[in-house]
Amino acid sequence: MNNPGWADEIAELGYEQARGKIMEFKGVGPKVADCILLFAFQKFESFPVDVWMSRIMSEFYDVGNPKATLSAYEYDRIRRFAKDYFGDYAGYAQEYLFANRG
Repeated sequence: MNNPGWADEIAELGYEQARGKIMEFKGVGPKVADCILLFAFQKFESFPVDVWMSRIMSEFYDVGNPKATLSAYEYDRIRRFAKDYFGDYAGYAQEYLFANRG
């Protein structure tokens, strides 16, 4: 990488734009991008989704499919629902739900 200011550039972008830029890095998919944005850039609307979160969201909010693999469509459906439902601090909700999975 020849851009030492890349982190500052990411920090100044809105969530969706920052997510797209981070996913330009080879090997970085949606979940990793959302984790980076939530934990490193304080983009609190970020809602990382994995199979566990899909199961939790299916059980408590009727979004997601606990028996299906997590497709790109399902990932986006869950994260957009979470943003609408939990608002600008969806990432906090994600952490709470994940920590309290039973």
